Amino acid sequence: MLLRIKIFLRRLGLPISFGLIDLERAKTYKGFVMDKQAIKELMYGGIKELMNNRHYFYRSSVNKDYSSFTTEGREVVQNFILDMARYIYEAEDKELDRRAKDMVMKELKGE
Repeated sequence: MLLRIKIFLRRLGLPISFGLIDLERAKTYKGFVMDKQAIKELMYGGIKELMNNRHYFYRSSVNKDYSSFTTEGREVVQNFILDMARYIYEAEDKELDRRAKDMVMKELKGE
């Protein structure tokens, strides 16, 4: 999945941050799940990079209401969000498991 994101960013001509390289290394460890903060930062950074590319985003000098993604930019954002949705699903699943384990442990301790 990370390789797909890196290929995707390279294909768009966008820089690949060191964060993505570190994240790729982390994914090799068994049981790695990206936390919510990392997902937020990656999504913000990815969309920000797309907005800095004139091919994908038109930035109006008149008013922000006239700025928008190009047709191709909208497609790229949609694909990016779909790829990131997998990480969000994994993070939510991990959080649910953690809360369930905490509840069981509290019940066993009699708290």
